[in-house]
Amino acid sequence: MIYLTSSPLIKIKILSHFALCGQLDEPLYTDLKDSQFGAPGTWRLAKCFERRCGLIWVNTMPLAKDIGSAYENYYTHNNQLIEEFTCFLKHTYDTIKRSYFFPI
Repeated sequence: MIYLTSSPLIKIKILSHFALCGQLDEPLYTDLKDSQFGAPGTWRLAKCFERRCGLIWVNTMPLAKDIGSAYENYYTHNNQLIEEFTCFLKHTYDTIKRSYFFPI
């Protein structure tokens, strides 16, 4: 394992072998930015070298102590979004509960 710094906030490791089957990895993309949730640093996608497997994974893995920083802006950590979604589900449930469904 090689330990690098992806950003000042997140320490990462890059594996030279796929964790499940032990095969070498084949880099697909490097220096990727998280445009969806804005996790700091750059990321790398790798593919299992074994053609029968072919699994693709993020091979810049945050260390356990820094994983929270990688998901800081992820939607599951946003209390306002969770509250809005909960209200939406409750409203949908109440609407369905009050409705009559007729077979077609």
